[in-house]
Amino acid sequence: MLRQFHKRWQQLKTRVLLRPVPHTVLSWRFLLPHQDNAVKLQRKVFLNAWPTLPRPAWVLIAIYSTTTWICFFSWLQLFRAFSRHSRKLKSQWGIPRYRQFRDLLRLTFLHFIPASHYYQYSLFNQPGRIWLHYVYTFQLAQWHPVMAINASSESMRLLGYKHDFSGYMQKAGLPAIKTIAFIKKGQILTPANLFTRQSLFLKPDTGNQKKGCFELHYLANNEQYRLLTPEPLTNNSDILDFLNQQILQQDYLIQPLLSNHPDISAMFKTDSLITLRLVTGICQNQLMALFATLERPVDDKPDYVWPLVIDIQTGAILNDADKHYCRSEQRSSVVNQFAGQVIPHWQQSVDIALSAHQQLRDVPTIGWDLVICPDGIFILEGNAGWAIASHQNWVSMPLLSSILEKVYLDLQK
Repeated sequence: MLRQFHKRWQQLKTRVLLRPVPHTVLSWRFLLPHQDNAVKLQRKVFLNAWPTLPRPAWVLIAIYSTTTWICFFSWLQLFRAFSRHSRKLKSQWGIPRYRQFRDLLRLTFLHFIPASHYYQYSLFNQPGRIWLHYVYTFQLAQWHPVMAINASSESMRLLGYKHDFSGYMQKAGLPAIKTIAFIKKGQILTPANLFTRQSLFLKPDTGNQKKGCFELHYLANNEQYRLLTPEPLTNNSDILDFLNQQILQQDYLIQPLLSNHPDISAMFKTDSLITLRLVTGICQNQLMALFATLERPVDDKPDYVWPLVIDIQTGAILNDADKHYCRSEQRSSVVNQFAGQVIPHWQQSVDIALSAHQQLRDVPTIGWDLVICPDGIFILEGNAGWAIASHQNWVSMPLLSSILEKVYLDLQK
């Protein structure tokens, strides 16, 4: 009982009391009649945020969040963003600082959007009426649950628990990555679980963004093992101790460590595993591929990737947003190097993602993580709460000005 209370209290602190940004957009345009569909969708997310809580709790959270935003957090973030970026934007783009400050005031207080997004999404290049056509990162904890409110609890459970998801997809005849072992929280790993003369990948049964994931490499030439951590471990006893500490916190899956298809390795000249993120959705009762990015690891930062935007029709890498404010020279060189090249086995990847979504048709949009390997294309996982930044950031295309708008509008019918 005490542990459960402590967990609830920690959630309340991090998700409400100490949350430095609003939970959703709250715009003055919500009060006006005859607004466009993007504004209506934003208003729907605001009014239905926290869908699992009773209405009085929603009211209290909305009042508290609004008050703390107006009185404190908004000013702090506005001045931080302005101080960090305004001179650089004026120097490189010629946008006067007074105009930036005026726009930041409008964004912060008329729409409750954190000031950093003005620079992240290059909103200075867009008229104010388009600002609400973007789906912002700070909204996602509420955006996806509201849009998937009619999805069954079973579908959402499968997308949340990787072990059950993998088994479900395999029973449907789809190429989900197989699980070698499922280790329950607190269970003790033994040498027989790990040191099997093959390379392994260990990941939590829940969670995303590769948090808590580890690669265990088997070095056949000297029959040794190497666990990739901030300081790689090569002693078997140290590896076991480290991983057992992780399993004290949550359930883990042990899976084969995958490798790139030779066509992918030749194209990108890297041995690091490259993941294809493919977002599918249902529009007018038809499944379709909506967006795609290829996550190319950064050579000198193994925990980071360059998201390369893909043309969903052709599978070609786009030369995205050449004049985007946040685009670094390093990213520009990577994009320019691969722009125009078609992802190998593209159509087969799309077909697999669509077939997987067919098994979960009550979920309106799903972000699929796929890997193209020598033995075929495998589904790593599906995400009901997929990340949005890379799909609209680099191409300067607001998601609610794309086909996604029609997907969401279908939910209203």
